[in-house]
Amino acid sequence: MEQHKDILLVNPNYWSDVFGENTHLPCGLGFIARVLELNGNTYDIIDLNFQQIGEIFNLLNRHKPPYLGISMMSYRVEQSYELLNRVKATFPDITIIVGGPHVIASKQNLLTECPAVDIACIGEGEETIIEILNGKQMLANIQGIYYRATTGVEMTAPRPFTKKLDHIPFPTYNGFQLDKYQNKMLLASSRGCPYKCTFCGAPTFLGKKWRRRSAQGMVEELLYWYERGYREFVFEDSLFSADKKRIHNFCDQMIELNIPISIDVEGARADHMNYELLKHMKQAKFQTLVFGVESANNHVLQAYKKGETIEQIENTVKIANQLGFQIGMFFIIGGPGETVQDVEHSFELAQKYENVAFAYFFKLTPVPGTPYFEYAVEAGYVNEAKKYPTGNFGFEGVAFIGN
Repeated sequence: MEQHKDILLVNPNYWSDVFGENTHLPCGLGFIARVLELNGNTYDIIDLNFQQIGEIFNLLNRHKPPYLGISMMSYRVEQSYELLNRVKATFPDITIIVGGPHVIASKQNLLTECPAVDIACIGEGEETIIEILNGKQMLANIQGIYYRATTGVEMTAPRPFTKKLDHIPFPTYNGFQLDKYQNKMLLASSRGCPYKCTFCGAPTFLGKKWRRRSAQGMVEELLYWYERGYREFVFEDSLFSADKKRIHNFCDQMIELNIPISIDVEGARADHMNYELLKHMKQAKFQTLVFGVESANNHVLQAYKKGETIEQIENTVKIANQLGFQIGMFFIIGGPGETVQDVEHSFELAQKYENVAFAYFFKLTPVPGTPYFEYAVEAGYVNEAKKYPTGNFGFEGVAFIGN
């Protein structure tokens, strides 16, 4: 007899022309899965980046979960809408819960755009999902959701962002097919961003207040995976470097442990770093730093409200290069007032230092939920009625420099 499950978790397919097949672990669903597990709830997980849609229907038939949970970005969201409508047509009694950045981008419109969706979780979902599945409260009393009522789509009181992250259990990915993902363990040690970059949705999606896991908590998570055979680690935080003291503390502990690993950072902000910090990180076996440079021109950075200068960025890149870090850079092309000569300056910066392993150049894209998106709608660059289609939205690469 097949075992009943409480919920089926789904990660959409985020294959892109630039990055190809998506082999990143779905960290957000990992956090949700862990709190469900600790609460005594059972789940299945389907990742459509390597599994077929038919497997969703097979599991729904076999394990008959009353809930389906899916985390969505606005990228390719129409495919997810189509899938959820198919699920609802086949299993009309299932309750479909959506989380992720797309909920904040689309707001209550999501439940109109996709009739299959029953509940949308706004922001952090660890507490929300437990309260929904426990069924002890009326939906109207659960903070931080949109839901369907007889009067239409209702929004409940906001759920405050978690102030500290140490009490949130890190993902252990039980039931996930870990062998299908890259052999690097993703670690998320902070949430939120106080900066106001016009092209970025992180402050809206993750909160404007930066919150962190302690250095001891970071070490505990890394060692958990080290003991399970992982040797390469990636901090995928939007803003890893906001607290120098925390990084120094983490480095002290890693140097004392002296284990054979390498550590990469995807969210390194240049103006947070100096020679002392970078040298300490190098000693602690940090290997790759990825900087969001955006442009090699100050007037473009000012238009983006980046909050740092090209002089600050290049000074940190120069130090990182001298210390032997592998360096990655992300640029955006098409900013307000940007000229062909400005773009050439960015290309030159990407090729200036020998340890720059790769540099991606992306077209400025109006991401729903960002200040630039609102500007693009007002300026007529985006049709409000067709704001999510694949041809208009996505990881659109213009150029790539690297190995």
